[in-house]
Amino acid sequence: MQDEKYMILIVDDEEENRKLLVEILGEEYDLVEAKGGQEAIDILDERSGEIDIVLLHESMPDVDGFDVLTAMNNKMLIQNIPVIMLSIESTSYNMRRAFGLGVADYIIAPFDSVIVKRRVINTLSLYSKQKRLISILVRQIYQREKNANVMANILGHIVEFRNGDDCSHVLNVGVITKILLEYLNETSKYKFTYDEILLISTAATLHDIGKISIPEEIAYKSGSLSKEEFEMMKTHSTAGKFILDEIKSFAEEEIVKIAKDICLSHHERYDGNGYPNGLVGDEIPITAQVVGLADAYDVLTSERVYKTAFDHDTAVKMILNGECGMFNPVLIEAFKDVSDKIREELKANPVDRNVDLEIRRTLEEFLKEEEIDGIVRSMDMFKEN
Repeated sequence: MQDEKYMILIVDDEEENRKLLVEILGEEYDLVEAKGGQEAIDILDERSGEIDIVLLHESMPDVDGFDVLTAMNNKMLIQNIPVIMLSIESTSYNMRRAFGLGVADYIIAPFDSVIVKRRVINTLSLYSKQKRLISILVRQIYQREKNANVMANILGHIVEFRNGDDCSHVLNVGVITKILLEYLNETSKYKFTYDEILLISTAATLHDIGKISIPEEIAYKSGSLSKEEFEMMKTHSTAGKFILDEIKSFAEEEIVKIAKDICLSHHERYDGNGYPNGLVGDEIPITAQVVGLADAYDVLTSERVYKTAFDHDTAVKMILNGECGMFNPVLIEAFKDVSDKIREELKANPVDRNVDLEIRRTLEEFLKEEEIDGIVRSMDMFKEN
């Protein structure tokens, strides 16, 4: 049973009509009265989150019921607040017009108390069920997105976890990717929806999963790699795509498609001097271009077994000077403009933030040494090809 009463907005310029409706509904509902259409619009602007249903008179001077309905449509209120139109006469034109503007029901005078009560109850019941179903659906979608995000981050952390690192790299790459995408979306020819930015920045955490195919003595060598070792290291990009290709049950998921492009091409460079395929310019998916730059910056500013960390300003200069390969000029301009924001965001997203702790706990619980070894063994097929 509902603890709080539903709130009804009664809109009518005739005081007698309002009094009658208050008498009919006042004991069971909280009531708000508006003496005209403009007052109703003002109340809805201020209290739309409180109003559960509107009883709206059709004919009023200046701003009539249809004007109120038009305003509710323009403000996207009609989808969430049901309206019952009240009329003193029945014309098929007005009824069609009212329903066309989204009213839930239509009552013609004289206003019988039983009919008014029943129509209000039926409308509220219908919209309550609809809201409940929408709420359930929203929660399910949110949970699915959260699970996908956590799982992508878990997979992305496998590489760092094998070496006992702090697992910040994949999270940092995701943060930097999101900042760059949002800026590009506002300033360049590259456009992304909010959902696309979310997917790409999540998929970015998978960019290096192919490194589980690289022998540890090469992947975590403290000194310089030999030519042969570097060639082996470079195979992690194709290995990452191979791993995702093997996940057949999720092959059509957009995040998997994006992650494949990122894994394969985040080491390609705009002038064709990258790997594995020597792609040039926009032959390289823009997703991989962005993640490649995000990866380069975070590697420069992070300590590794083979290098100390560069400070932010030095890392930015190295990227701008082409010391990490040539990047898309549009992307470079964006990077210059948001580099300070990147530095601040990474400070505000330390490795002990909640999502990272959740991922680390999951890794420590499920990814035991023998399980990680099993993942590595699964790459034998790839190495043989």
